[in-house]
Amino acid sequence: MRERVKWLDTVKGVAIILVVIGHVCGSLYNSGLHELPVINSIKIFVNSFHMQLFFMISGYVFIYSYCDVTDRNIVIEKERINRQIVNLSLLYVIYEIVRYIISNAFKSEVNIEVKPNRILMLPYKAIQEYWYIYVLVIIYLMMYFITSINVVHAMIVTFFFGLFYAIADFISAVGFKEWTALKAGYYIFFFCLGGLIYCAQKKKKTLLFRMTEMIGSVLGLLYVLYIDNTNPIANFFVSIVIADFVFELFYNFKLENPFFSFIGENSLHIYLLHVYFTSGGRLVLKFINSGNVIFDSVFLLVFGIVGPITIARIIRRTILYSIVFKPIALIERMK
Repeated sequence: MRERVKWLDTVKGVAIILVVIGHVCGSLYNSGLHELPVINSIKIFVNSFHMQLFFMISGYVFIYSYCDVTDRNIVIEKERINRQIVNLSLLYVIYEIVRYIISNAFKSEVNIEVKPNRILMLPYKAIQEYWYIYVLVIIYLMMYFITSINVVHAMIVTFFFGLFYAIADFISAVGFKEWTALKAGYYIFFFCLGGLIYCAQKKKKTLLFRMTEMIGSVLGLLYVLYIDNTNPIANFFVSIVIADFVFELFYNFKLENPFFSFIGENSLHIYLLHVYFTSGGRLVLKFINSGNVIFDSVFLLVFGIVGPITIARIIRRTILYSIVFKPIALIERMK
């Protein structure tokens, strides 16, 4: 098992907090508790780059944890990622089913209607928040069937995966919008970009890669500012500029913070459970009826972060921890 990287945990902490902020703003705005333009604007801004940042982190962690980087190639260790693929797949199925049951049990309190036949769509369409796990499984499966890949080829492939987003968006428009798998065509770009940043660091050949990134980001920003800021390709460039800036900031300066690092170490716990705490917290806010947008926002944010961490700490040494967070460990224990 590789050692934890503090700056990486720190940026993971920032990223997962942004995820919770996005869901808190969406929850307050869509439920009608606070239909303020500023709440919706914060949600739109955060949603424009927070998951892209998360996939960059995931790509960096993937190469760091499951690959060996040689002078010319990225060698993927299949046996090591096989266990993670199974674990993520189990988490996806478990949490999607739980989400489906709870959403139907509390129909009057959920912001988005979940139809009875929705459970049958799980193989190709995720229910709300857990699409990230679904897409990550698809990307891991794609990587599983690759023995090794040349670093230069990886950069070229990454570029074309970015272009594929425009195609995926077109396909969605003509009838395949239901397919969560299409998101992989978009987010694998950021996943590969994070991996290539690790490769550039490992090989200590960062100048050309940094210059390429910088030029691409500047061109993207100019395109957005002066040509078109409404179409999907423009939004794609915006995501690259912001997500890459945040990641590079932590990467280049090795920014570390004990608080954010601790949050980052618990990012999986928060991601899987925060939606239940923010949804439950919304019921509490309706009962309190404070009417104060700052209080309500902070309450949901803290509840959505502290709640999952507390649960994880309480059950860490019990079998419940394996059921809730590492089902693969439970299966291996039963063999």
